[in-house]
Amino acid sequence: MPFLEIHDVRVNYGEVEALRGATLSVNEGETVAIVGANGAGKTTLINSISGLNRLSSGSIMFEGQPLGDLKPHRLPELGIVQVPEGRRLFARLSVDDNLQLGAYHKRARRDSVKGREEIYRLLPVLQDRKDQLAGTLSGGQQQMLAIGRALMAQPRLLLLDEPSLGLAPIVVTELFSIIARIASEGTAVLLVEQNVSRALALSNRAYALQQGTVIMEGTGQELLNDPGLPAAMLGIAAAAKE
Repeated sequence: MPFLEIHDVRVNYGEVEALRGATLSVNEGETVAIVGANGAGKTTLINSISGLNRLSSGSIMFEGQPLGDLKPHRLPELGIVQVPEGRRLFARLSVDDNLQLGAYHKRARRDSVKGREEIYRLLPVLQDRKDQLAGTLSGGQQQMLAIGRALMAQPRLLLLDEPSLGLAPIVVTELFSIIARIASEGTAVLLVEQNVSRALALSNRAYALQQGTVIMEGTGQELLNDPGLPAAMLGIAAAAKE
């Protein structure tokens, strides 16, 4: 049984159908990328897993448990944590305070001291700035903090929505190295990412979305080598195949 299983999911925003029967899965300890053109439904999909969007139909299961009726704040208790696009840090709180806010369910609070030590080991730039206000950090440092805050909740499945957006290439390289380290320590990662080549190179498997539907799937390397991928990223995969 897949760790996370999404079956025939449809999500509507009024009369607009943002997801049209999306089906995909993530296995335990696996890194899976979701790629596609702007408006393909990537963020809608990841927000649906997090309980931020109501499903029109279909199902989302985590270890065999349906997630559809759970409130978003309950998901970290199960081990599902999202790093949203835009980071959404508490700008007027310190780095250390932002990290502590990530440990808000009982199990994470119990291990919060050890958790912070591990995050400072993984992200030493945060330790150097632990008393600095989050809003004064660089964009790359803020993204590291957003990831660190999510890790404080001890995720078993980490959802990353456009983590490299707006970052300099050298910072993106460091960021993807950190994501790879997180995955190597056993955390499953579902990655929505605009930097397609890096996302696919990092991932065990990947899916391409077009207009809310999965149109391609395979290993990261298979999608990298698929001649139809550039068209899919422009949102014209269906036309390219006709």
